Amino acid sequence: IAGAEKQIDIQTPDLEDAIFAIAAIITTNPTYLDVNALSTHEADKRKARDLVLWSARTWLQVNNGRWWDRAVAIDQGRYGVAVMRRMWNPAPNTDDLRSWLHYEPFYIEQASPLQSVWEPLRNPDRFFYEYEMPLWEAEYRYRRDDGKVPGINSAGMLTWVGQKSEAGTSTSPRPKIKVLCIDQRVPGQPCPVPGCHPDRRQIIEVIKGPSDGDKGEVVKTYDSPFKRSSFSVIAGRDINESNPHWHYRAMLFAAIAEADILNFSETLIATRARVDMGDRFYGDFTKIPPHLASIWNE
Repeated sequence: IAGAEKQIDIQTPDLEDAIFAIAAIITTNPTYLDVNALSTHEADKRKARDLVLWSARTWLQVNNGRWWDRAVAIDQGRYGVAVMRRMWNPAPNTDDLRSWLHYEPFYIEQASPLQSVWEPLRNPDRFFYEYEMPLWEAEYRYRRDDGKVPGINSAGMLTWVGQKSEAGTSTSPRPKIKVLCIDQRVPGQPCPVPGCHPDRRQIIEVIKGPSDGDKGEVVKTYDSPFKRSSFSVIAGRDINESNPHWHYRAMLFAAIAEADILNFSETLIATRARVDMGDRFYGDFTKIPPHLASIWNE
């Protein structure tokens, strides 16, 4: 009866269609890899050819199904910038040939630009990325040498327990661990890899509970195998602006601003219409009992 009690929120589907249209356009053309061998020797040309084949194979596995291309295109359309994180797996500690055949050293994970801070804006030298991790994953990833795993107490603070929490013991959502990843250069300390001239890069991982505030615990500190930051900032459309919030401009910025006004206006009109109709009562006379129907007929 009272239409005002029913909340409504009108969201135009045009933005979603536009984002997927941009992703489809950007991923239309395939990725080409090529190497120009400056040497005229056949052995050097074969090495260059092998380099292209191995690079293409690696990229085919890392970008399986072209998920990387679509993810970058969508974030560029929505935020104006995409962030990707290069990851790596440690080498198998075995001589088993099968383990080495299935070993993939590098892979890529998508990071949210809204949870990232970096400087400078171009070619970041220091990167901060804060995100949430499910407790079961944190128990596997941050297990200490003494066997204890991270947990969250009743106050929502980080603690270390002797055994993993049992799954399925509660119907409420399980809490998540907050993770802060810092990728930075260590000035004055050379890279430990032979032949590597740049300064050493270091990655620090800090975890904390939902109620720990600014307090956290450093759980991992290790050297990065990459020459530059493991986080790649891929700008879709940037302008010469020192303010980072305006430096990257979303490809759909004009459409997003227009849709925001339209959604607000249409929602407001629909809400007011329901309010105005809320004080009217409409009855179904076909369901009136027979002993009362005669009253209406008189």
